[in-house]
Amino acid sequence: MKHITAVFVLTAFLILPFVSFAESRKDILGGWVLSEKWGGYMGVAILFDKDEYTYWFYSDVNYPGKPRYPIKGKYSIEGNKITLAKVPGLYTDKWYLIDYQKEKCLIPDNEYSKLAEGKPFDDSRLLHFDKLFDTEDPFAYQMGGYNTLESRKKYIEDLKKEKLEFIKHMDIEAKKLLDKFNASEDSKKLGGLFTVDDYDKTVVLEEYDFELRKSVGIVSYTLKTPVDFKGFPRDFAIKVYRDDERNPHYKLVKCKLK
Repeated sequence: MKHITAVFVLTAFLILPFVSFAESRKDILGGWVLSEKWGGYMGVAILFDKDEYTYWFYSDVNYPGKPRYPIKGKYSIEGNKITLAKVPGLYTDKWYLIDYQKEKCLIPDNEYSKLAEGKPFDDSRLLHFDKLFDTEDPFAYQMGGYNTLESRKKYIEDLKKEKLEFIKHMDIEAKKLLDKFNASEDSKKLGGLFTVDDYDKTVVLEEYDFELRKSVGIVSYTLKTPVDFKGFPRDFAIKVYRDDERNPHYKLVKCKLK
């Protein structure tokens, strides 16, 4: 009997510091996202309103076929357990509201079971309340490691730097393309490229869009449509320009003097 009592007391000691009961829906209303601790390829974001939840996911999809995005459904609250109406594609349909390191968080069912048993659990799976949650871009901060309030300032600063680097890099790529054409036999036949001042005197006949590609911090740029420089007649020229400095958009233009 003493042994059973000891186990009960130990279990209670492990659980109580974490658990927080959702007395009403107002305790969970709003958006919840992952923290910077998450380093895997998964995105989960949940928005709770008065009657319905909206659930965004990134890659943890547990059924075949193309997933619906986002998922919407009803939810219920019992104690600190929030149960989402089952819809194919949910990472889990049960989340628990807990107090963890002086912060209210949502923990998924499988990690909560470990917590309840006093076992180590993965706190990178916790969802954190986000006052600035944006339904138009729920993963703006989550996947880039900027989703907590403390790191928003850094996110804005990094975004500005990235945009400047983007413009700088595109200018370099544009110049490379012009240099390539300028060194070709076709360019010599044309007598060189039009200058920026001359551009207003031209008629645009064809445009080729650049395509921006970015993966794991590596940025590359290609033309959507291959350009055959040899196919340019003698009275044509090309140029690459940025049509909006605030939102760079580059094109390779085939044009003719007016």
